[in-house]
Amino acid sequence: MYGTATLLSPLVRRWRRFTRLRRRLLQGAVGAVGVLLIAVPPRAERIWHDVGLAVLVFAITLPVWRAPEESLPDPLRFRELHRRVCRRAATGLLLSGTLALIANRWLNDRQDSGGAHIVAGCGTLLACLSLVPVLLERPIWRLWPASLRQAAATAEVLGKISRNHPPDRDRTIAGLPNPVLHRPAGPPSASACATPGRKRSGTHPAVLRWDSHHLSISDGHGYVHPIPVAGREADAGLPHHPALRPVSEIVWCGHTALPAYGFSAATLLLLDADGRRCATLARPPFGRNDVAKVARAAGVAFTAHDLTFADGSYQELMSALFPARGKQFELYG
Repeated sequence: MYGTATLLSPLVRRWRRFTRLRRRLLQGAVGAVGVLLIAVPPRAERIWHDVGLAVLVFAITLPVWRAPEESLPDPLRFRELHRRVCRRAATGLLLSGTLALIANRWLNDRQDSGGAHIVAGCGTLLACLSLVPVLLERPIWRLWPASLRQAAATAEVLGKISRNHPPDRDRTIAGLPNPVLHRPAGPPSASACATPGRKRSGTHPAVLRWDSHHLSISDGHGYVHPIPVAGREADAGLPHHPALRPVSEIVWCGHTALPAYGFSAATLLLLDADGRRCATLARPPFGRNDVAKVARAAGVAFTAHDLTFADGSYQELMSALFPARGKQFELYG
């Protein structure tokens, strides 16, 4: 049996397409009026050219006055509203500048040069100030809580992914699928554990190791970097890399780029207590289950995600889900 929502979804999609078409036709009609006012009146009536310019600017900026779609996820809708509020402020200043241009032309026609000079100066100032809200939009957005910004960034990438998939083009993906593997943090093990790694062609593959007391990772040059664990005292005798903050979770992000050929790639992330990425290992030379065993032995939480559905937006989605903070520690398998 099909539900009412399933039966009505094609009608809803068609109505949305019709609404978009109606908005574009309205915008085009207003823009055409502006173009006609600029082109048709003779040069002796230049005030109509200025009126046409104001109408044309209004037509171009008409989309910023519309409210974001109700179907968007709340974080993404708030992000879009934040953008539009700043753009509305910029548009208001720009339209005020064009209206001042009309007033300047009207005063010049009446031989009021003093008033025309003042109005022209105000119009120029308003037109220049219209750039300020656009330039300040991103710095102001960064003042909002990090959790809200992260949720909005993730929703934006998911929306982009849904638009690139024909079956999901008319809906925004509201959330991620469940992790393929998750193990919470626990007590550390007294037994040592390490990911497999063999030396090849004079290079040292990266190895994640738990030696029953400390968690560490080695790079391609054979150097071992101790990893501090959140909630435990760090050994002062071990030289820690300044970018390696105390780690509270290890995350595996897998991606099958060419499913038909079985080509897969992965990225290993180390997250701090705030869920921010502090270390990245691209193309680890070991498997997901190997990392899970080391994380369990070290008593660190482990989560594995399959981001194959992201296709070309894999890196963008991973950066939105796990944003970095400050300098990062980067390794290559």
